[in-house]
Amino acid sequence: MAERWRSALEAACQDSQLIVLGGDIFDFRWANLGSHAATLGAVQHWLVEFITSNPHARIVYVMGNHDSHPDMLGVLDQLTYRHAQFLWRADSYVIADCLFCHGDIIDAGGTAQLENYRRKFHHHKQASRTAHNFYDLAVAMRLHRTIPQLFHRPRATCERLIELLQLRSQPEFAHVRRIFFGHTHVPIYELPIGSLEFFSPGAALKHLNFAPITFEIAGW
Repeated sequence: MAERWRSALEAACQDSQLIVLGGDIFDFRWANLGSHAATLGAVQHWLVEFITSNPHARIVYVMGNHDSHPDMLGVLDQLTYRHAQFLWRADSYVIADCLFCHGDIIDAGGTAQLENYRRKFHHHKQASRTAHNFYDLAVAMRLHRTIPQLFHRPRATCERLIELLQLRSQPEFAHVRRIFFGHTHVPIYELPIGSLEFFSPGAALKHLNFAPITFEIAGW
């Protein structure tokens, strides 16, 4: 569904000074380009084009579980070296009162388990045509919509995120008031829990809701 959202993404980026890509922008297992090398080349091409198309913005890439492949880290390191406006983070990015994370810490069970959890998604061999057909069937049956709604109810998910990120006890998170995350595919906008607000854009997949989230930071 990427092309459907291209204009909305371009509009959101056009006047932005900071752009955060929140992970799972790419998926090495379910890519359909024929090989891992071809997929990796397409990833690099897309990112270079995105960076050069937004010279006005700082661009931050926060890793997700589906794009945390070791070869991807090499691509991100190269881009960081070549483009001063670009940087990446493995788990989270904090600026002013905003914290950005992918959100897979929810299924990993904590920061300490995140690396092992993501290792399950490291694939050089791409999914077979049969697997793709079964995936398409699951999408047609709306299973990818129903399951997240059952297991990732917004308030319970955000409360779990507070616990796993240790937001109330980590000094580096003392000024955080807004948390932006993805992973669950369930859209959330300005959900208040105590002194915190939570945001999630949903997912740009068929039959799901998605919208780029814009935000303001004082002083920018």
